[in-house]
Amino acid sequence: MSTNVINYNMVNKTQWTSLLRVTQKLHKINKNLEFLGNCQRYRVLPKFTFFTQKTIVSAQLSPEKVRQLRWTKVSRCIENSENSKIYNYKKLTSYLNNLNLTRSEYGEIKAKLFSEASKIEQNGDLRRDEIFNYLVKTQNIDSAKIDVNIPENVFDVLKFGL
Repeated sequence: MSTNVINYNMVNKTQWTSLLRVTQKLHKINKNLEFLGNCQRYRVLPKFTFFTQKTIVSAQLSPEKVRQLRWTKVSRCIENSENSKIYNYKKLTSYLNNLNLTRSEYGEIKAKLFSEASKIEQNGDLRRDEIFNYLVKTQNIDSAKIDVNIPENVFDVLKFGL
């Protein structure tokens, strides 16, 4: 007996569609949070944070202020995604609890839902990864610049890779 048949015996088509839709939202939110976390970690700003030149000129924003506002926008987006994740997870749990399933059925359906959502969202995940890689390659990443005076004799040794 295939897993689809088992799942459809436990839940009807309409319930399965609703459960899958919520699971897809959860998957997208998790991947979005991963993307935004990587952007923060690598100090690259996503494209949705850009301001038009007209906005910058009319608000008389300095480059530092623009950068600060863009990072604020990323932080707010992370907060909103976290709230959405909590809401959708509670929604999924509520839907599953209303089905009155045994623990094994509950676990089986939940695993199947997340597996199915992963397959459906695979193209979006790949595209998100490509966008992140493009951002890392094209943006100047702020790196710390340290001014250190190295003694001449140590510098001579370091030249040889020791």
